Amino acid sequence: MELRRLSAVTRLLETLNEEELAAKVCREAVRLTGADFSLLFQSVQGSGRWRRLGSTLPDEHRVRQALVTAALQGDSGPLGRCEAGPFDPEDLNRLFSGAAVPEPGSLAAVPLTAEMFSGVLLVGREPGSGCLEEATVREAIAFGRVVTPHLRVVQLLGKYRELMIRDDQTQSFNRRYFESFLAEEFIRAKRYGSRLSLIFIDLDNLKRVNELHGHIIGSKAIRKVADRVMPLIRTVDKLFRYGGDEFCVVLPETGWQGALEVAERLRASVEAAPFLQDVGGVELTASFGVASYPEHADSREALIRAADQAMYRVKQSGKNSISVAGESTAGERQAALVERLSGSGS
Repeated sequence: MELRRLSAVTRLLETLNEEELAAKVCREAVRLTGADFSLLFQSVQGSGRWRRLGSTLPDEHRVRQALVTAALQGDSGPLGRCEAGPFDPEDLNRLFSGAAVPEPGSLAAVPLTAEMFSGVLLVGREPGSGCLEEATVREAIAFGRVVTPHLRVVQLLGKYRELMIRDDQTQSFNRRYFESFLAEEFIRAKRYGSRLSLIFIDLDNLKRVNELHGHIIGSKAIRKVADRVMPLIRTVDKLFRYGGDEFCVVLPETGWQGALEVAERLRASVEAAPFLQDVGGVELTASFGVASYPEHADSREALIRAADQAMYRVKQSGKNSISVAGESTAGERQAALVERLSGSGS
């Protein structure tokens, strides 16, 4: 059994992604112990809340739903009070609200504790499948002890990586990560024959804001622009601070038409209301350039150049507009889009 456990942990050590590791921990717990299912939860430090890291059960499974609901109860709930071994019958009743409660001994907890890490690994039998054997619980506890330090290390690596790829001022992603992310997405787009779009954004007249209000207010305005823009893009899209008052958005599997719609949504949002109302309000607009692979570029460098040139075409022709690479007049396709959207909303 110790050899099997060592083999399982060795496989886990190959994984440095938190989400993948949590899923593997649950699968290995089932494989090692012979249990029917496993779930992994972590206590969120300082919040009293718990979050699910991994599970072998489908979303709709009633056991999973009951345990996720229990996690919402935080430290005062069953997960916060559990000890190593099978759940107390009273806690089972609380977990499942008295409805179809699993039989005593069918669900066991393995508290996971390391420096700055507190969690619980749950293993169990499907309803009607009997109790967990004592050897199963012992093996789950032993497995939990050896896997906990790696869970903590992987979480720390994730936090350090996040710090390395974020812009300190705006919390958007930084220029260094932009280069690597765009390169990866470009390779993926070429391999699978998909589209990839890039939006360049340049804030208009920020120099004037700095002159009127000072650089501290100007910097705060840049941060507020990022705060307003980030919720308006998909999770798979990424906002980067390219430098100074320039941002860009990478949109995987998106053609120029879709990117144009996103750019118009962002442009309208920036223009919609002044920033920093507490200092009297700072009005800003932005100029946008859109380019897509394969329509406008056949390399990563050419895609950047095309989006950048499109954006400068807007800057030279009045600002607060959008230009798509290849169009002769800045804002031409944006005007058609706005007209179409206005017509569909009437």
